Amino acid sequence: MTDNQLEQTLADIHRICEVHQLRYAVIGGVALMAYFEQRTTSDIDLTIGIEFGNLEKIYDAFTTEFAPIKDDALNFFNAYFVLPLRHRKNDLTIDISAGVSGFERTVIKRRKKKKFGNATIYIASLEDLLIYKLIADREKDKIDLENLASQTRYRLDKTYLLKTAKLFAESGIDIELGAKQILEHRPSK
Repeated sequence: MTDNQLEQTLADIHRICEVHQLRYAVIGGVALMAYFEQRTTSDIDLTIGIEFGNLEKIYDAFTTEFAPIKDDALNFFNAYFVLPLRHRKNDLTIDISAGVSGFERTVIKRRKKKKFGNATIYIASLEDLLIYKLIADREKDKIDLENLASQTRYRLDKTYLLKTAKLFAESGIDIELGAKQILEHRPSK
């Protein structure tokens, strides 16, 4: 993936969302790159705010320029709330998550507008990226968390991070310890 392909795909995502009035936030590796520029990734992950039963709106908006990867993609999207697509022009893949949970809606409300090369996009806040990484708990996420913890360029909203981690812990996803460990290494608001 070249920088030009990535920027063009991000610009296309932003344009499609603006035209169709879809509120979104880029998450994952691309969002980390927008903050720190020291991460590689092979795809673009985003969450789009939508109500249950309206997933077809996202599907219709994106499948003019992006090809579904899964067979019976709309049914897959309705069942799993993830829509994997491939850009028809440059073959880059994107994974759209239906932002139907309270957390994802909060992520979209807290999103930040950023320049990414020549593209302007909305990305998840740093605190929300940390939450996503703590939940995923994969090896690459642990490496990302270590890198994030060592960065001092951005200040974290300690209250929000701990409150959100506690809410996840109450629902059976215990990320409180990880959130506290990150805050030990970072300045807070």
